[in-house]
Amino acid sequence: RHWIAPDTAQPVPDTEQVPTPTPLPDRVAVSDLILGVIAQEQGVAPASLDRDAGLRAQGVDSMVALRLTHLVREQTGVSLSHADLDVYDTPHKLADYVLSCMQEEAVVETEDEAIALPATGHQRSPLSENQIGLWITKRLHPQTSHYNVPLAFRLQGLNWDAVEQARATLIQRYPLLNARVLEQDGEPYWQAEPDIPPMLTQQVPDGMEAMDFMRQRARQPFDLASETLARFEWVCTDAAEPERFLCIVVHHIAVDGVAMVVLAQALWQAYAAAAGEPVEPDPAVVAADYADFVAWERAWIASERGQRQRAYWLDRLSGELPVLDLCTTREKAHPVSRSLTATLPLALHTA
Repeated sequence: RHWIAPDTAQPVPDTEQVPTPTPLPDRVAVSDLILGVIAQEQGVAPASLDRDAGLRAQGVDSMVALRLTHLVREQTGVSLSHADLDVYDTPHKLADYVLSCMQEEAVVETEDEAIALPATGHQRSPLSENQIGLWITKRLHPQTSHYNVPLAFRLQGLNWDAVEQARATLIQRYPLLNARVLEQDGEPYWQAEPDIPPMLTQQVPDGMEAMDFMRQRARQPFDLASETLARFEWVCTDAAEPERFLCIVVHHIAVDGVAMVVLAQALWQAYAAAAGEPVEPDPAVVAADYADFVAWERAWIASERGQRQRAYWLDRLSGELPVLDLCTTREKAHPVSRSLTATLPLALHTA
């Protein structure tokens, strides 16, 4: 799922026609699937293999295991590790484990319906585990800007009021952009602000390149508790031929690289609509609300399978851990900055 999902209309469910849940396969069907992979790789008939004999003894080496885990995931949605093949070491044992995982997933999906937040229009949500990690990192290193995600546009001949209107539309559609991260009883959550603040204008200082100034603005650290997760600023120059830029900086707790592309597309679609241009509707896809993912994630962690995973990693990471000895004396390489230039359609210039 995107951190910010494309905004698309969702079909209204037909309450009179409740879809019948897909029945889970039985033990024989799953073990047949496992035996089929082994038989194909070994060039033998499935009937010649034993459902209660060891996988390794029947030719499941690392390559066969790779194909087996891939096919099981593709057919059942269950991700198996090589360690699982050692623990559940016969086709019947492995089939039972796959079925138990599928049953737990079915229970989690049912629980989602009870605990998920509203799919649209909510203004507050707990953070996901990934977001909590970013929040903790920010608390430990408040001055870091490593998780700032910048985006800038050089604009010419556009309707500036329409750009600001498009930005307001974007914030209304994705309230996380206008949210602060707060804390209650030690639990972080994001809370959207009720009002959309006006855009600020930043003037490029004399003798400074606009790109250098915007890089400087992009490196300004966020205070997640006191300011919103996205900054939209006009950046203007006082040159003989003044230039205007739209500088957007969003904290990674709200977006990733893929979501930033979605954000840019949505912004300019909103601009075209605000400027009175005809807008082609997006292909109908199911929108994913990140709060729904957070609800699913919490239900999964609380499930029996999630608790097993937690216990496994607590055990693996307990005691004295090995130290990774890295070379820290090598001179740091300077990152290479790249930019992408694109020209908007002529229809937008004349709006």
